[in-house]
Amino acid sequence: QRGGFAIYIDVTEQKRRERRLEAFTKTTPDITFIVDEEGYTKECFVGPDHEDHLYLPAEKLRNQQMQELLPEDPGRQILSTIQKTLETGDVQTLEYELNVPAGDRWFEARIAPLQTRIDGKRAVVLTARDVTERQQREEELQRQNERLEEFASVVSHDLRNPLSVANGFLELAREDG
Repeated sequence: QRGGFAIYIDVTEQKRRERRLEAFTKTTPDITFIVDEEGYTKECFVGPDHEDHLYLPAEKLRNQQMQELLPEDPGRQILSTIQKTLETGDVQTLEYELNVPAGDRWFEARIAPLQTRIDGKRAVVLTARDVTERQQREEELQRQNERLEEFASVVSHDLRNPLSVANGFLELAREDG
């Protein structure tokens, strides 16, 4: 006689969560990380339009230390901001530049503490948004402002001389008057 048994596990709710998460990653302009207090990436969620903004595919980022993945300055800044977020409990914002496969990009990161621990460690949610276009506009405005200030200085100097001459003639006319 042959016998057997089967075990059924209802995964309906898990599948619903996976579909919601998939919809989230396809529609958000952000890259979202779950990072523990030591800077290890526990999860990475990225939509297909932003995969070229990562150094590695999202699935290979799990359990990678952010400071080891990133250049020294941004890596140190991010870890420091994570620490500050965990110390204060407040959302922190940070801007940094990276050279990723998509090219040189500016990112604005918002870091918020998680209320639950991950593997027994405190953790944060870090969302990184590509703000390169905004950064480029700000830099262009800064250059335009510098050119306008230079122009205003030249015009001011050029007007000052004729006004000084006119003022001198006015003083002479008053003295003669």
